[in-house]
Amino acid sequence: MPRDRIFHTIEELQAELAKMRPVSRAEQITERLSFPNLSASEVAIWQKFIAANPAFAITTLYDILIGVGADLGPDADPATQHLAKLLSMKRIDAVQILPDCIRIFEIKPNAGLAGFGQLLSYRALWIIRYGPEPPIDLWLITDVERADMRTTATALGVHYVVTG
Repeated sequence: MPRDRIFHTIEELQAELAKMRPVSRAEQITERLSFPNLSASEVAIWQKFIAANPAFAITTLYDILIGVGADLGPDADPATQHLAKLLSMKRIDAVQILPDCIRIFEIKPNAGLAGFGQLLSYRALWIIRYGPEPPIDLWLITDVERADMRTTATALGVHYVVTG
């Protein structure tokens, strides 16, 4: 509840409190299974983006592993090696595969320049693994507008969306 908000009626207060109801454990688990690699703040940003852009409410893959991961060397037991690879591979937040393009999304609260680095790395690793066709569209979805981000996005050919 905003600290500087003055409620003039009990109905206003009740309406604000109703918005703040606790999320049930079942809802938390369902959300976690739906977006396995996203934090609660990232899920909120993504859902706000989808609500504002219904055309993007299509089949989306989450937590896409890319890259080769760490190699522990020939002396590592296979189970440990497998686990090390899985834990050290890069994780793309969201991917949409369309007939004419691949959309790769990085969803980040208060995104800075590191988000661009992640996206450019994901594109390079995607091309190595899957090839350059169809073309890849990179999307940085965030909640806060930061200085120089929009001009950097334009220069890099990245779609930059601030959900507010």
